[in-house]
Amino acid sequence: MLADAGPELYFVLQIQAMRLRKWPFLLLIWLLAISPLVIYKMWWVLTATHTKGRVLFHGKELMGQLQRVYSVINYAAGSDTSYFNSSSNVLLPKGQVVDVLYHPDDLQGARMTDFGSLFNDMTIPAGVLFTMALLIGLHKHIIPRNALFDLRLKKPFLSMIELERI
Repeated sequence: MLADAGPELYFVLQIQAMRLRKWPFLLLIWLLAISPLVIYKMWWVLTATHTKGRVLFHGKELMGQLQRVYSVINYAAGSDTSYFNSSSNVLLPKGQVVDVLYHPDDLQGARMTDFGSLFNDMTIPAGVLFTMALLIGLHKHIIPRNALFDLRLKKPFLSMIELERI
């Protein structure tokens, strides 16, 4: 049966392990870790409803010695009218019309359509995970400099091999 399947299927079945150096392995792990964030954000943006909003006023929040200023944006969502706060330190002129994305079941989760408003909540965790991968990779006692990683489809799925120094 497999002999009749053709060389493509035979080639796919033969790939059982992949060997990676330290930095490509850490990059792969980082990409796997942030992929749920990216997939969710892309889904959110693609399924959101687009409308126009208007800046009503500026708000200010005091947290001890720290302060946060933002614009309060009003928008129409079907037959309802709702509002949301812009990202921190985004002060737009009162009365300015802005593009807004929202989901009808979560009106308070609306966002302006600029990059910072849409992706700041994703870039911070991705940056923290990238920093952790970088620190793990730079520490010679966690992952040796000349280490290789074998990724397999059978147990053990992952193993580290340290090459002898020449």
